[in-house]
Amino acid sequence: MAKKEITVICNYPTPENMDKFQDIMCEGLAKGIIACKPVEYVEALKRGLEKTIELNKKKELEKSLN
Repeated sequence: MAKKEITVICNYPTPENMDKFQDIMCEGLAKGIIACKPVEYVEALKRGLEKTIELNKKKELEKSLN
């Protein structure tokens, strides 16, 4: 059985490590969703996220121009 290296960043979030904690949690959730859903679902989710990111970029650009 292969050994897996585990790095412990924190046991609970604090103001100083909140960003890293959220990144770790989001990554874990994303991996869990991807692992248990069909490929079509994951591809549709990816397209939806890309579309949302693009719309947010356009809104930010419009705000900066005004």
